[in-house]
Amino acid sequence: MAPIAAECGADFAMVDTGIKDRQSTFVFMKENALRSFSEKNKKLGLGTALAGALKFEDIDALKRINPDIIGVRGMVCGGDRNATIREDLIRTALAMIR
Repeated sequence: MAPIAAECGADFAMVDTGIKDRQSTFVFMKENALRSFSEKNKKLGLGTALAGALKFEDIDALKRINPDIIGVRGMVCGGDRNATIREDLIRTALAMIR
């Protein structure tokens, strides 16, 4: 995907889940594949965005993968992407990411 995104003039390439059934991107792709995706993007001058039912438990792996952007809506809504964003969960996520 990275070469196609770069060829088309994109600034970022993103991995997300297509079906919003609370299954994490990590169910479908292993950490090493996501890290490789991020590294290829960087080599091509692209940023990396990762999303898809990411959980607090995924933050350590996300830090190793080192994307530029992570999608956290479900995480900061208490696991229900349709619920209200919670300030306490935003603070928790930020503390874990830093």
